[in-house]
Amino acid sequence: MDVPRNATVPVEQIDADPLTAGRRNNALAAEAAAEADAGIGIPVIEIARWVDSWDTPDELPMPSARKLR
Repeated sequence: MDVPRNATVPVEQIDADPLTAGRRNNALAAEAAAEADAGIGIPVIEIARWVDSWDTPDELPMPSARKLR
């Protein structure tokens, strides 16, 4: 099953086979590594500000990945 990041998948559609899950995790890790190698990411300070804003009246939107260098 090809699942895009940030997708919501019903529990009954999740593959219980650990080998398939491992391959999916490896593919996602490879994609993340390629993005990092290309200089795409989210600065940690932006993630920290976003998390700190949770459950406050001024909750921030999730930061977006972008070219960092």
